[in-house]
Amino acid sequence: MKYEDRELLGRIIHYYHTRLFEESAVKSYLQKVGLSHQETCINFKLGYSGVLCDALPEDPDTLNKLKRMGILDDNLNEALKDCLVVPICSEGKTFSSIMGIGISDGKEKFLPGSEVFFNIDALKGSKEIYLTDSVLNALLLYSIGLRETVSIIGDALNDRHLALFEKYQTKSITLLVAPHNLQKFSKKIKSQGIAIGYIDIDSKSLSRLVVEGLKKNYCLTLVKEPKIDMAEPIIEERGEEIFYEFEDRRYRVRRLDPFRLDCLKVNLKATHQNLWHLDTIDLYADRQRRNFIQQARKLIRLDKGFLYQDMLKITDDLEDRQAKIILEKKEKFTEISNLEKEEALKFLKADDIAGAILKDFSNLGIVKEEANILLGYLALTSRKLRHPLSVLLHGSPLSGKDMLKDTLLDIIPEADVERFTKISPQVLFYRDELSLQNKVLVIDDESSLKDLEYILVSLQNKGLSYSVTHKSPETGKLRSHDYKVKGPISVLISVSNPKKLKSFLEHFIILKVDESEEQTKRILQKQREEDTLDGILKAKRRENIKRKHKNAQKLIKPYLIVNPYSNEPASEKVINTKTMQPKYLALVKAICLLRQYHKDIKRFEDSGEEYIEVDLFDIEIANHLMKEIIRMNIQLENEALKILKDIEDLISEKAAIHTIPIYKATFTRKELSAFSGVTESVARRALGELIEAKLVEIVSGKNGKIMQYRLLFNGSHDLVSLVNLKSQGQKFVTNGK
Repeated sequence: MKYEDRELLGRIIHYYHTRLFEESAVKSYLQKVGLSHQETCINFKLGYSGVLCDALPEDPDTLNKLKRMGILDDNLNEALKDCLVVPICSEGKTFSSIMGIGISDGKEKFLPGSEVFFNIDALKGSKEIYLTDSVLNALLLYSIGLRETVSIIGDALNDRHLALFEKYQTKSITLLVAPHNLQKFSKKIKSQGIAIGYIDIDSKSLSRLVVEGLKKNYCLTLVKEPKIDMAEPIIEERGEEIFYEFEDRRYRVRRLDPFRLDCLKVNLKATHQNLWHLDTIDLYADRQRRNFIQQARKLIRLDKGFLYQDMLKITDDLEDRQAKIILEKKEKFTEISNLEKEEALKFLKADDIAGAILKDFSNLGIVKEEANILLGYLALTSRKLRHPLSVLLHGSPLSGKDMLKDTLLDIIPEADVERFTKISPQVLFYRDELSLQNKVLVIDDESSLKDLEYILVSLQNKGLSYSVTHKSPETGKLRSHDYKVKGPISVLISVSNPKKLKSFLEHFIILKVDESEEQTKRILQKQREEDTLDGILKAKRRENIKRKHKNAQKLIKPYLIVNPYSNEPASEKVINTKTMQPKYLALVKAICLLRQYHKDIKRFEDSGEEYIEVDLFDIEIANHLMKEIIRMNIQLENEALKILKDIEDLISEKAAIHTIPIYKATFTRKELSAFSGVTESVARRALGELIEAKLVEIVSGKNGKIMQYRLLFNGSHDLVSLVNLKSQGQKFVTNGK
């Protein structure tokens, strides 16, 4: 309002106020309704309208201003003629408008553009207020001593009122409103987190009660808590969509991820009449909820209070759905039938258990990939050990690595697998303490792996421990709480480019999917065979194969593994690195665990705990598979790969000439350069890469002497062994036993 308009309004209010005690009609009205309390009339500058026109100057500018303000109508008559005039102040304590209460009919009349509250000073000055839907009732409550009384301007409580409650941090509201407004007001106010009560008096009878002597203290004894009937939504589920219908409004939820416990991110669509608002939000994020409510309020004209309350109910329901899905996923151990147990034990007791695994995986649709199948199977089985193995499968997007991963997971009981499409680091910290222990953790999206390195490495063995600080609601002091997520776990991930995850390589077995032309031909042939009679019959038997392996996994007991050969002198051919040896030892234990039905169960004398022992068959299988692991860990440029092949041919030739084992044959850079037909600088560069990859070592040659090199491993020779098997006086052929 302009300054000159505000100044003119002030003069009009003053004139009305001077007429209050001079007109007999209004004095009679004040006595009748119980407003004879002079302090109330003076504090609010109440007045009487009816003879303003007689006092106005014949000034067109003034008359036009009064018409624009709504005080005069087009015929220059008072808009509030014969009314008790009540000035209304803005938040800045200046007069902004007036309203009138008809002294003949008691109707309340408001000028256009009125403020949202009468007596807004009470709202600003107190966290606990009384709220009426009638200005007259607000004046009456004020007159009996309830000075924190506010009245809405109009009949409906809207978002402007709620915004001011929030602005002035209103904590408690006691209503005195018409019966038809009690439920509506209570719902909206309650939805804002404000304590709500009401004075159990008929709002139309307040005037009579004040005339009869109603006192403040007695009035306070009539305060009660309203029973709010919040409508429960009609919930309908259609596929991956969930619909919530609340009276005149409807919500649709999509993309609920039940296993993201750190957030509740959904695609939410709110519909009201023919209008809608759509957004993707995290219902746990306060700012995102508020933004959605704000936009929905503007775009589809939905009440802020109802939006807030609706989202609370939707959030509660989605949390219940999350809990139900997680609970259902925790497969209860069902008793295996005798026939199924017999079938699973037959597999576990098979002499050629590795051959049985490969045959079953072939029937499940996996072509070749023998080493990857066996290593993947053993790694997932090792989840039952204290130090399990974890696997990183890598290959191009269409290499078939995902099919191999899915097939490996199909043979593990669902209750032992925790699979996430995408995951943030915080999720794993907030799991239940035992929710991951001795399980397989699978993460499909490789983009989220980089942030998980430390967490996954910790979970593989000891687990996670963290401390959270929060304020005690009782004392207000900060307290810390310690939480744990116990390991160990086996992790299975697949990536297209392992070089981006170099930090993982030390802690995972790296398996490379065969992408050769020959493998592609085999896969295409396998796909054609799927449509033959034999292929269709195999497909029908696949569920039986998966069930057999799941039952076998349930029958594998988590025995302690004792390796009686750990102190045996290792073969001089062993690759002795800090990263390879733990993987090798864990692989031996995993094989021993899988072959437990071929072993005697022993007990410790002091504790009685059961254990089984590693035998030479376990070591022989581990030696064969470890060679494959090292071969697949070789990540070299093409130039170094060619030089590696030339070194193999060179030392084979020298070993034959000197009649010595290949691993004892040495060579110089000059010999390699001449044999390969490359310059010495190329040979030097390639040897540097091979030495860094621990495939070649320097034997001798320093301070100007010629350097001698030795090949450690190239994938062709059996250069890996924990135990020199020949020294045990036995010979084993690697046949999968």
